[in-house]
Amino acid sequence: MTDPRRAWLQLLRTPGLGPVRMSRLLEAFGTPQRALEASAADREQVGLPRSVATALDQPHDAITADIEWLDAAANRHLITREDPRYPPRLREIPNPPPVLFALGDPEVLSLPQIAIVGSRSPTPQGAEHAFGFGRSLAARGLTVTSGLALGVDGQAHRGALAAGGLTVAVCGTGLDRVYPAAHRDLAHAIAEEGVLLSEWPPGTPPKAEHFPRRNRIISGLS
Repeated sequence: MTDPRRAWLQLLRTPGLGPVRMSRLLEAFGTPQRALEASAADREQVGLPRSVATALDQPHDAITADIEWLDAAANRHLITREDPRYPPRLREIPNPPPVLFALGDPEVLSLPQIAIVGSRSPTPQGAEHAFGFGRSLAARGLTVTSGLALGVDGQAHRGALAAGGLTVAVCGTGLDRVYPAAHRDLAHAIAEEGVLLSEWPPGTPPKAEHFPRRNRIISGLS
């Protein structure tokens, strides 16, 4: 694979190879390319189920589309755990994502951050407080990190933007789609003044199990 991103994406796109197993594979073989060059039997020796070990040899048509999406704009980035732009605090959590997709300025990810998250259905006073906290903290130089959800999350992002500050939105979908759709304009503003982040490749829809995984990234960044 001449483009090193393809090896990372092959690992990411292989069914059953989540962050824990991917980390185990990389610890054993060093790089994604070496892991792909290894035999299925060798992969099994490091703890992969046979079905996953053999699935790594199956090509994934979506990888070409992933590369095309990344190359379509200068503000789209693939950040692997080997990349110096990988957020240093995020490395410290259990099972950090080996690969991140970013839309916006990835340098923001290494700045001091504070997370503001909460109810999707806050009271009017709660929404006002979330906006106020986001604005005040961003005005004091902190990057406000949240999950782009309705309610408190969206208000925190808006408050940071209103202060002319920076904000990070960690998404539970691929970055080629916005969830919830009502936050499309907000997501575009965040990409201009901060960064959207996801461990999921383009085309990934929202699923309930994605959001707890997203939350560990929010806490790890902040």
